[in-house]
Amino acid sequence: MIKKLLYKATIKVNIDDIYDEHPPTFEKVYFYKFENVLVSSYGVVYKKFKNQDQLLYERHRNKINILNKISTYFVKKKIEIKSPVIVISNGWSDSFYHFTLESLLKLYLMRDKINKSIVLFPKSIFKRFHQEWFNLLNIEKIYLVSNNEVIKSEICYSTSFPARDLNHHHEVLPQFRDWVLKKMNAKNLIAHADTYPKKIFINRQKASFRKITNYNAIEPLLMEQGYTIIDLEDYSLVDQINFFYHAKKIIGIHGAGFTHICFSKADVIDIIYENFHQNCFLKMAKILDINYTFLRCKGHENPMYKNSSGHNDLEIDIALFKNVLK
Repeated sequence: MIKKLLYKATIKVNIDDIYDEHPPTFEKVYFYKFENVLVSSYGVVYKKFKNQDQLLYERHRNKINILNKISTYFVKKKIEIKSPVIVISNGWSDSFYHFTLESLLKLYLMRDKINKSIVLFPKSIFKRFHQEWFNLLNIEKIYLVSNNEVIKSEICYSTSFPARDLNHHHEVLPQFRDWVLKKMNAKNLIAHADTYPKKIFINRQKASFRKITNYNAIEPLLMEQGYTIIDLEDYSLVDQINFFYHAKKIIGIHGAGFTHICFSKADVIDIIYENFHQNCFLKMAKILDINYTFLRCKGHENPMYKNSSGHNDLEIDIALFKNVLK
């Protein structure tokens, strides 16, 4: 195994006295090269019956049991790949947020290996947005690993995560942003500024949770103040990035769509349940020098997600909402 230090443990992101369920904590970031390993569909790397936990999230480490190892070595079909492989996936890579700001950051750290390597990714979770990201970043060599397969690799590259879950690395994140925008510029994918609205509202009424219960009352207020209401799932990845890149003011309900503030310099207002304290976007905004504030709301239990406050639907205080629209 070859191990190379990429970044020292980063400084803490200062969020003052705001309570965070996942407070900023960081580790050193390493690049790894392995020889003659097995790789599971979800990116667990095995070397001589030992899983390489240093490649995983802290919360996922030491979760691999003897049955996982037996299945990997003696049950699942071995697919031999002669080319070097790149491992970026994890148990949450089906999520737009986690894939974009965690898996793709790993890919960025290994960008000099891309052209001569094959990127491994779980077939069972592969969605349209994954393919769109790979297309945007010119990732053509991809092998989708089925759950009943493991990859037998002579050379395998991976990294530790640049920051722990729901945190961001203060050096890697801005570099990743610039890398993506440079790719878009090279393909003429960043539209003219007049093509996209300056004030946007990120809607979630088509989602199954975290919807606005009094939406009929706030929709006309948005229209009066010149906001364009956006359902991000109706647009391509390139369009989504352009909406955020060109906006001057963004209001929206807390959710994966806010991942795109990574590509924005707008003023951002995050509508969020009053007792929800996962501040990943606040920490992102601090790193990227974005003016970011909360509009906290009363929550109503969503019948599909009982006992899960993070999935509560939201009731917006109309008077407060009018103030933030000005």
